[in-house]
Amino acid sequence: MQITQFCSEETHYRGYQNRQNRLCEDRSAWEVMNNLSDFEIRIIQEAGAKESTKEQIIPNNSTENSTELTTTQRMETTTEVKTTTVCPQDISCMALDVSGSMTRNDRVTKMSDAMKIYIQDYLRKEAAVGIVTFNRSAHILANMVVVSDNDVREVLSSVLPHTASGGTSISSGLRTCIAVANKNVNMPSTESSIKGTVSLDSTIGYNTTLRFAYSGTSDIDVNVTSAKGNNITAIKDIDAQVSGDEITYKITKKDANDVNVVVSVTAKPVPNSQPIEINTRVDSYDINFKPNSTLTIYTNIFQGLTPVTNLTVHCLIKTSTGLEVKMKSVDDGTGLDSTPNDGVYTASMASHKFEGSGYYSIQVEVDGEGIVPGSSTNRVKRCTDCSVSSLGTIQRTISGGVISVQNHVPVPDTTPPERIKDLSVDSGSERNSSTIFTLSWTAPGNDLNVGRASNYAFYVSNDSSTSNLQVLPNNHKSILTDVSSLLVDAGTNLELEIDFESLKGNTTQDTFYIRMTAEDDKGNVGDYSNLASLTIADPQSLFQFMQLVLGLSIGLGLFGVIVLAVVIIIVLKRKRYIKKYHANKA
Repeated sequence: MQITQFCSEETHYRGYQNRQNRLCEDRSAWEVMNNLSDFEIRIIQEAGAKESTKEQIIPNNSTENSTELTTTQRMETTTEVKTTTVCPQDISCMALDVSGSMTRNDRVTKMSDAMKIYIQDYLRKEAAVGIVTFNRSAHILANMVVVSDNDVREVLSSVLPHTASGGTSISSGLRTCIAVANKNVNMPSTESSIKGTVSLDSTIGYNTTLRFAYSGTSDIDVNVTSAKGNNITAIKDIDAQVSGDEITYKITKKDANDVNVVVSVTAKPVPNSQPIEINTRVDSYDINFKPNSTLTIYTNIFQGLTPVTNLTVHCLIKTSTGLEVKMKSVDDGTGLDSTPNDGVYTASMASHKFEGSGYYSIQVEVDGEGIVPGSSTNRVKRCTDCSVSSLGTIQRTISGGVISVQNHVPVPDTTPPERIKDLSVDSGSERNSSTIFTLSWTAPGNDLNVGRASNYAFYVSNDSSTSNLQVLPNNHKSILTDVSSLLVDAGTNLELEIDFESLKGNTTQDTFYIRMTAEDDKGNVGDYSNLASLTIADPQSLFQFMQLVLGLSIGLGLFGVIVLAVVIIIVLKRKRYIKKYHANKA
C-alpha cells in the first residue's frame, strides 16, 4: 500500500469517530502537521541542467526562498545494556591534582572553578560528597558530607585548592578517595542493625554479587536470605545465582561503636534471556523559558521489541536550589501519553512548576511486577486475547540526564486539565418509559493528568461541529448523576447517566451530539472532548418505517409468487411440447 496524499481541512470528515479525530481534536492530517514547529516542506528544484537537482528545505513558517543546499545525515547509536543495582545514595569523592604540572596555564584555578560549578549546580540535594587533593601524597580537604542545603555547598566550595606544587602520586589520591567514599553510610550507635531488600527480575541475577564494605572500630555480621530459598552463603562478599528472586540482608554490629557500611549489589543478565532495557529521554535538554514551557519525560521500557507494562514509574526532578518535584509517569493513554500499554511511560511538568534558572537533574525510579504480552509482536493493541507472562519484580533507578533552564520568570498556573479523549456512550436502556444513556470517560487532572479536575461542563449540538454547541447545565433534569461526585483523581473511570426524553424536551430531534470539557481550580478550561452521539428512533418514524418494510415485504412476496407461477407454467408447457413432439415423431 502506498500513501499518495493526506486528508486536508476540506476533505477531512470531522464527525467520524475514529482514532484520528479522538486524539487530534477532529483535525485533518495536514492541519496537525502544519502546526508542528519542526515540520518542513521539501521542494525538489531544478538548477541549470535537467540532470542536476538540488534539494532545499524551506521551513513551513518561512517567508523567504532559500538557495542553500541542505544535507541530511542519520546517526545510528548502539546501546550496551548494563544491569546493575546500586546503593540508592549519590556518592561523589573528588580527587584533585595539585602537583607542580597544574601550575602551567593556570590549570589549578580552572580546575577549581569547574569543581565549584559542579558543587553549586550539579550535585543533587542529599548526595554524599568528599574532596581529596594529591601531589606526592594525598590530603583530605573534606570528609564525606551530605549536601543538605546551600551552606554545605558554600563550605565545600571554600576548601577548593588554588595553589599547586610537588610531584605526582595518582594512586595515593585514588586510594584516599576510595577510603573517604566508603564512609557514606553511617549506622548510629543507638541502632544495632539495619535491613534492606533488593528485588531481581527474571532477566537478571546471574553471578549476583553483594558487597558489604565497612570501616570503623566495630565488626559486622551479615545475614542474607532469599525469598525463593536460593542457597546464599553469608560472608562479607556474597556471590549467588538469584534470578527472579528477592534478597533481604540484615547487617548487625558486634558492639556499640559506630560503623560505616557501603552495600553494593551487582547482577549480570541471565544467559539466553533478553534483558529489560530502560531508556529515558526528554523533549528538550535546553529550555529557553516561556510562559507555556513544559518538560516532558519519556521512559521506554522494553524487553527486546516487546513493551513491559504494569510498572510504577516516578520521575524525581531536583535542582541545586533544593527544589524537588516527584511526578508519576503513566502508560495509560492519558495526559501526553498517546497510546496505552506501549511501553512508553510519560510524565510532564507544567510551566508554573519550574523554580528558577539553572540545572535540573532527572532521576527515574522503576518498580513493580512487570508483565509482557504472550505474543512476540510489539503491537500490543492488536493482541486482545493473548496471554501475558510475568517478569517478576523489577527495581531500577536510572539517570535521566540534566537539563538547562534559562531566562526563567515566575508564571501563574495556566495549565488546564487534559482534553478528554475517550468519551463514549452505550446503546441506551429503557427505564420508566424513558431511554437512559450512560456516558463514560477517564477523569482528567488539575494540570493535564495530575491531580483532579474541579468541574465538568457538558455541551449538546444537533450536528458534529463545534460551532453550534449549547451548554447543558449540570443541574439540568436530563442529567441523572450528581456531577460533584465525579470530581475524583485523574485516571479514574467515570460514568454519567442522561435521560434522553428530558434532554429532548418538546423537540422532535432524535439525535444529539455530546462533548464535554474539564476545568481546574484556577479557572483553566481544557479543550473540547471527542464526540459522542445519542440516537433514539422516534416511535412514529419507527412505525412508518415498519409499515414501509412490511409493504415492501408483501410486495416482494407477491412478486416472487407471480414469478414462480410464471416459471412453473413455462416449464409445464415446455414438457407438454417435448412430449407431443416425441409422440408425433413416433
